[in-house]
Order: sequence, then structure tokens, then C-alpha cells
Amino acid sequence: MSASPDFLILGAGRAGTTWLTRVLDSHPQISMSVPKEPHYLAEGAHGIEYEGPGDALTNRAVVRVEAEWRALFACEPGSVAGEASVSTLSSPERSIEAIERLCPDARMVVMLRKPWERARSAHQLMRGQGREMLSFAAALDAEPERANANWNPFWLYRSQSEYARLLRPFVERFGDGVLVVEYEQAVASAEVVVPSMLEHLGVDVVELVDPGRVNSSVEPRLRFVRRAASRAYTSPRIRRLTRDHAPRSLRRALRWATSADPSGDDEPYPAGFVESFADELEALGDLLGDARPSWCRNEPSDVGPVVRR
Repeated sequence: MSASPDFLILGAGRAGTTWLTRVLDSHPQISMSVPKEPHYLAEGAHGIEYEGPGDALTNRAVVRVEAEWRALFACEPGSVAGEASVSTLSSPERSIEAIERLCPDARMVVMLRKPWERARSAHQLMRGQGREMLSFAAALDAEPERANANWNPFWLYRSQSEYARLLRPFVERFGDGVLVVEYEQAVASAEVVVPSMLEHLGVDVVELVDPGRVNSSVEPRLRFVRRAASRAYTSPRIRRLTRDHAPRSLRRALRWATSADPSGDDEPYPAGFVESFADELEALGDLLGDARPSWCRNEPSDVGPVVRR
């Protein structure tokens, strides 16, 4: 029988999936796919292509042939294989159909972060890539228009933080096959969180290496740098020339030299934005019960200081 994933990291995007992937990949019985995010279940299997700025490039990174996707999960006997496409959670109506057809017994892990922090972190990432030209507040206002214009769901910062809506179909269909992990707890106490994930995946509980902070957002310091980055990211010709003639180490150094870590940005959220998640937190708490994240048990105004990664 052709290979298929034993488990899926569903997301959420900007909620520690890269950290989680690296932790699990260090386990001797776990093999993570390369690439980390083939995006087959939600996009490739359905012929989905998006039309936002730079989306043509991300479209090309999607695995679109089932045999190529299955080949990602060949592993040694006694090991388990998985992938971590955040699009799986972003588009449940498509991904669940594909999961039922291709890997119905796969276990699932989802990392959830305070939804307002996840939304702003996604915005900061897109700014750092030079793709997002709007402020956070303006980008939130633009979400309906972007959705109608078929932009990648990653651009929809607010709606992709509506965990109850996105997660409910998975919980209702797969039940205990879905393990919910709180991002904040994982970052603070990996030694407590990781064993429960290993048990869920059916592998030996061993001590794993915490890779620390990974995949940080950066934002270009100067407007002209941001515009140049946007041109480079959205132009296949410029991107190809840069890739062919500039070493990766140099590209990375230039990116960091011309960028600022947004964790030092104390700009407040748009008025009422954090409070707007009150109903969402209640719905998520009802859905997950005792498995709900700790920030579901508090009012949004009582969640404490903003922590960005």
C-alpha cells in the first residue's frame, strides 16, 4: 500500500508549528515531511490557486500530484511520518474531504495561540516579506475584499484566528484523534507539553531538544526597503536572479540587516480588536471543554501583556 501520513500538524499558522515540527523531527521514531508544508490536502488535491500579491510563488510550492505527496511519508518500520501544512486548518471543508479519502486514520495535533496575537504575528510576517503594504488596522478592514478576490487565507488575519469555526469540523469528525496544544504553554513548559504529544502520536516518550525561538517575524525599517522587498518577492524574474546569484547566507544577512524585530513595537491593537474575540473564546471553550486553552477561561481584557514571536 502507498505511504500516507500517520499524523498531521493542522496549524494554526504563526502559532508555533515550525517549533513543533523541529521538536518532533528530533525524535528517533518520527519523520517530518520535506517540505514541511506540502499543502496537498487543502490545495493541491483540489487544484486550488490563489491570486493575492506573491501568491503565484506560494502556489508553485504546493505539491499537486498524489504520488509525490505520498512519497514524502516513506519511513523506516516502527517510525511514524507527518506533515505540518497550516492550510489544512485554514480550509476545513476541503482538507477534511481529502483526509477521509487519503489518510482517515491519521492522528492530528493543533497548536492554538491567543487569536489576537496570532493575527498580528501573521501581519508582521507578511510585512517582513515585503508583501503587506497596509497597516494592521487597514488590513483587517480589507479582509472581505481580499477574500472575494481569492487571496490566500493567510492574508485573512482576523478570520484565520476564528479557531472555533475552523476547528469544529475536525473535532466533530475525528474526535479524540485531534489533540489541542496551547502555544503559550508549549513555549513556557515544553517538558510538560511534549510528552502528551508523543503519547498521542504513539511513539516512545523521550526527552527532546527544544530549538528555542524559531521563524521570527521581521519588518523592513525603511519604506523604500519594504517596497524593494515587495518587488523582489512578487517578481519571479527578480526572485530567480536573486536566488541564482546571491548565496542564501547573504540573502538572510541582508534581510535581517534591513529589518527590525517587531517584538519591540508597542503600538496598541485597533480599538476593540482584542475584545471582539469574546464570543470566539466562549465558542472555543464550549467546543473543547477541559481541553480549552487557558486564555479561553479569561475575559480578553484580562489576558495579560502581549507577547510576540
